[in-house]
Amino acid sequence: MSEIQVTSDRFVDDVKSSVNAWRQAPLLPIVAALFVVIELPSYGLWTIAVALPIGFFGFGWLGTQLIWYQRAFNGESSNPRELISLTWSFVARYFWLVCLAWVPALAVFIALAIAKLLTADSLRSPGGRIGVFAYIGVVLMVGTFMVPALAFSTRRVTKAIPLGLRMIAQGWPGNWKYVLVPGVGAAVLGSVYWLVPSLGRPALDILITLISLVFAGTIARYYLRTKPADRVIGSSVTSGSNDLAGGQ
Repeated sequence: MSEIQVTSDRFVDDVKSSVNAWRQAPLLPIVAALFVVIELPSYGLWTIAVALPIGFFGFGWLGTQLIWYQRAFNGESSNPRELISLTWSFVARYFWLVCLAWVPALAVFIALAIAKLLTADSLRSPGGRIGVFAYIGVVLMVGTFMVPALAFSTRRVTKAIPLGLRMIAQGWPGNWKYVLVPGVGAAVLGSVYWLVPSLGRPALDILITLISLVFAGTIARYYLRTKPADRVIGSSVTSGSNDLAGGQ
């Protein structure tokens, strides 16, 4: 009698682990949703006094959420009182990573503007919106492992970029789901966003944010499994190269 071998999809397992981590760290989805709610109002004084500072602070949340995920995976809890200090420690590095990600797009926009092919309504057209979301999808795919690299392995964007690219190349094609599914999903959901009536967009904003959070935890789990040499403690890393301790 032959035995039936049951195989497990590690990507699916990591998605489940990411969702289950919310039990250990319930503030993960709560804080992520709060960022969206705070950013929703778009009128003058609110934008200047609240939305812009919180939006800038949101860059640092990209790192904090990964640290909280890492602790949850290890069965450890995170102290809510460290939210501000921990998040602030990540702001600069993720701000520069996002800025670098938009450099190619900015160069294209400038070239089109010089050639008088870019108008005020270009990005509002279906083609313009599809182009923007396609670009975002590509950026997310290329930067899949750069984001956790900045939280777990280095403070420097110049080191996180090649590290993230190497992880894609060295793990390919086994890691294709981690690279393609979140990026394609974000591009598709972003495109659908404009088809939803205005009243339904706030709810969709929160849904997209929570889905992105799940994928962030999924990618973080893969990263931590793939790079066991790094021992993550809070926002610092102890490794053979002592990268963060030396301010690298």
